[in-house]
Amino acid sequence: RTEDLDVNVHPTKCEVRFLHGAELIESVTSAISDRLKTSRTSRVYYSQSLIEKPASETHVEQSGCQGSGASAPGMVLRTNKRPPSGRDPVAKDPRKMVRTDARTQEGAMEQFIESRPQALGSAHKRSSRTALKRSGEAPPLLTSVRNLQMECEARTHSGLHDMFREHSFVGVADGDHVLIQHRTKLMLVLLNPLVRELMYQKTLLQFADLSPAKLTSPVPIHEVVRLRLEKPDLELKESACDREETAIAVGGVLLCHSEMLLEYFGISIVDTAGSGPSVDALPLLLEQHSPAPTSVPDLILGLGTVVNWEEEQECFKDIAELIADCYTSVGQWDPTNSDQLGQYEHVVKHAILPATRSAFFPPKYFAEKKVVREVASLERLYRTFERC
Repeated sequence: RTEDLDVNVHPTKCEVRFLHGAELIESVTSAISDRLKTSRTSRVYYSQSLIEKPASETHVEQSGCQGSGASAPGMVLRTNKRPPSGRDPVAKDPRKMVRTDARTQEGAMEQFIESRPQALGSAHKRSSRTALKRSGEAPPLLTSVRNLQMECEARTHSGLHDMFREHSFVGVADGDHVLIQHRTKLMLVLLNPLVRELMYQKTLLQFADLSPAKLTSPVPIHEVVRLRLEKPDLELKESACDREETAIAVGGVLLCHSEMLLEYFGISIVDTAGSGPSVDALPLLLEQHSPAPTSVPDLILGLGTVVNWEEEQECFKDIAELIADCYTSVGQWDPTNSDQLGQYEHVVKHAILPATRSAFFPPKYFAEKKVVREVASLERLYRTFERC
């Protein structure tokens, strides 16, 4: 019924709410619960016949009975069936990894567990964190990363934290600002600082769990760094020889730390034959949001020249900040191009802002530097109308 709806939630009427939402949720929950209670309660379990003992390598032990031929009561059959050397045992069905015969002695599960010898050699070595990730267990968080996360939490602005958690999207004001609504207030948010802080915290939050996203084609490090150093905005007075040495040095640094960059940050560095080291994957921090191609050279150059590789916490902080800088740009804002405008608004509305509703700690400088500003308040407007 129309009288059960509140249409004054959103200024553009693109969102409405139920006046009695709690009662509606309780009604739906009760209906689902009643339906589940009336469903059949029986469950289907898979069973199997008794596992046959292999006939090969069978040893017979007599216990109080003598005779030949078929095994008499009291005889115990033991088998030592092993796979041929150099071959892995055939994987068993998971349903066979339980005791299906009541006569099987307790503690006899060892016969169902297949132990594989650990592979030797550097090509098969895995770090403990990688092994834990592949086994489905959460690897322990490094103290340095936890300290960086606690720094983000310590500088949180409580009011802005509640605002981002409960906000509603209003629209994109221009290429730098976005409008959001929190309760009865309309807020103007500066987009670039918001995205940078969000990407920085995402990098720390997903530390050692970032999925590498393959690039269309590998980015050659030597060539990209050399071209980046030639641009005048760096204000470097290096000769062509110095730029070449810097490019080679950056490639060597990234190749040396390639394993750590891939495991912790999802940055894949490969040594391509003919063109030297290349970047072929970058981390996927947020769905529907990727770094601008023009910011990738700065990331590569910064990883080789800015990161402090000696101190662990400073190293992780530097890398997280460089990744955040690389992912700051949302896209091109062109009011005359409807396609670009729609894509820009789609990323902001469906990727950036939803990510700020959970596990995001807006810092206090957002309020101090006017990153978030109040544009209008309904309470103040009502007071103005009352005076009129």
